[in-house]
Amino acid sequence: MALISKVKTWWENHECNVKNSVDILHVSLSVKPKWLTKKVLVNGTEVEFILDSGAQISCISEVTWKNIGSPKLTGVPCKGRSFTGNEFSMLGSFMASVEVDESKQVLVTHVTSEKLNLFGLPW
Repeated sequence: MALISKVKTWWENHECNVKNSVDILHVSLSVKPKWLTKKVLVNGTEVEFILDSGAQISCISEVTWKNIGSPKLTGVPCKGRSFTGNEFSMLGSFMASVEVDESKQVLVTHVTSEKLNLFGLPW
């Protein structure tokens, strides 16, 4: 936080005397946020998911899909869109046996080209 304080102090005292100029300020931190995660059994295989209560789907990466035995996918490949508007490829979906703590259900699971497993709202 010391860096942010220094930048704020500099910015408050900064004056640009050049006509029609623009100040550009960018601060980047090397600290990566820690995601809230949960280990879940998918078709009997332990998979770590990022918990995202705002996600409208639950999905696994193509690598994870292969690790759980490559269940047959239904649907056609299509594009998905993240909250930020970025597009990603959806390879299809399948019905998976999902076990969380003591609860076990068969749920729709989407497979994506992204390198993450997302535990979304439907689960």
